[in-house]
Parts: sequence; structure tokens; C-alpha cells
Amino acid sequence: MGCNGNQQEQFPPGNLFVAVSEGLWDNGAACGRRYRLRCLSGNNKPCKDGTIDVKVVDYCPQSPCPSTLLMSSNAFAAISHSPKAKINVEYIQLVHTDDEHTIHRVINEMLTIQYLWRSH
Repeated sequence: MGCNGNQQEQFPPGNLFVAVSEGLWDNGAACGRRYRLRCLSGNNKPCKDGTIDVKVVDYCPQSPCPSTLLMSSNAFAAISHSPKAKINVEYIQLVHTDDEHTIHRVINEMLTIQYLWRSH
């Protein structure tokens, strides 16, 4: 159910991408959406400071999906010190308008995300 097959151009610079579960998939309309992620907490203080912007490139390949977002290894490493940590993440959907990213919708949901997906 991926967005554009395995076309290399769908992957953003730095391989900061995610696959999403049914709740965000929206019958494929999620393809190309961008989210800003921030690590909030986890065991042994795994969070790095700051936020990252990721792009949706696929539907969660596991059934049932273990979390709302499955992050690429590069995306996970950008916000967590530990690749095996389970972390709570806040995410905000971004919309591209007039060549600027503006915050479209704030989703105040705590997620437990575990790195489960390798980047290309």
C-alpha cells in the first residue's frame, strides 16, 4: 500500500520519513504529508532536544501496527539517544502554503514509538 512504490525521489533529504497506521493513513491521502515530531519522554531519558520534520512515505507494513507512526532509523536517531528505546512523541501536522510551512493541526497525543523500520 505504499505511496509511490520504491521510487527514490519520494524519500526526503536525510531519510527523515515515517509510515503511518490506519488512524493517519486516510485511505492513502496521508502520502506526502509532513509532521513535526518532538520526543517527550521514555525510560532512561532517551530524548534529544529539538524537533524534526518527517514525511509520510508508506502505510504501516505490520498488522496490527505497533504504533501510530513507524519512524525510519534516521528519524528515530535524530530524536532519541537509544535505538532500542520506547519513546513518547508529540506530533504536529504541517501544511505547505505559499512556500512556508504553517502549522495546520496540533495533535496532542502521546505515542509510544519503538524503532521498527529501517531507512533506505
